[in-house]
Formats: sequence, C-alpha cells, structure tokens
Amino acid sequence: MNAKLIRYDGTSLDAETAIQSLGASLCIFESTWIVKSDLACKEIYDRLKPILGPDVNLIVFALSRSFYASPETNAAIVSIVL
Repeated sequence: MNAKLIRYDGTSLDAETAIQSLGASLCIFESTWIVKSDLACKEIYDRLKPILGPDVNLIVFALSRSFYASPETNAAIVSIVL
C-alpha cells in the first residue's frame, strides 16, 4: 500500500468519513490527511470530489517513504507512511 496526501479547502464531515474509509488515515492539519491506500491518486480524487462538491478544491499526492516531520507528529506519520 502507498501513502497519499489529500488536501482540500473547507471542512466537511462527509469528506472525513469518506477519507477514513479509504484505509488507515491520519489528519495532520485541518483538511489535510495522509492515507494508506492502494488506490491511485485519480481514483481517490474521483471518489472524494462528488462528496466535496464543485466549489471545493481538492488535490491528492502520492508520498514517498522519505519525509521529515516534527517529533510530535513523526511517530503517527511513520505508522501510516511506512
């Protein structure tokens, strides 16, 4: 499974539920998630966009295993990314 970074503008409980259904997930900042999923970025985008609506911007990145984070968040991110 590969880790993805998902970012959208705004807040949505429906989006949070949909993101969490993709796999192991961690909200690292408001409306910014890391998710472990075998789905391609486009597949994730296509699943989330109808839930978020046409006026909400959405971007999905594939993450590599190389990253750096503050010590407070590092352990939680490692559990998702690695």
